[in-house]
Amino acid sequence: MLPTLLTAIASPLWGKFADKVNKKSALLRAQLGLSLSFLIAALSSGHLVIFIISLCLQGVLGGTLAAANAYLATTSNRNQLSNLLNLTQFSARAALLIAPIAIGFLINLFSPLSVYFLTCSYHFSFSNYYLFISS
Repeated sequence: MLPTLLTAIASPLWGKFADKVNKKSALLRAQLGLSLSFLIAALSSGHLVIFIISLCLQGVLGGTLAAANAYLATTSNRNQLSNLLNLTQFSARAALLIAPIAIGFLINLFSPLSVYFLTCSYHFSFSNYYLFISS
């Protein structure tokens, strides 16, 4: 609940950032922000305050879906845009269904903090791909 609340508060500021800089940088910022917050959560072993700070950062630095939608809106042609936005919404809803199952499975194999580290690695890898490989 805390990350969601902070995302709602921070979103207008990040929207202004995306308008001033560019949409690709806004998407990259969101991915790296989530990666940082997940890394802090992974390293918070036994420190509840640090874990809560990581949740706050997740909310403040997040906004990946909004950044992705803004990026698609500015880089896609009109015929593709509807399909691409539908795909992003579908993937977000699929993640809401699949993520709890996947996390539950992973927690049986690893510690909960290790799962945060895996999530951090995923976001960081995507950010690096997006920054260095994609055009």
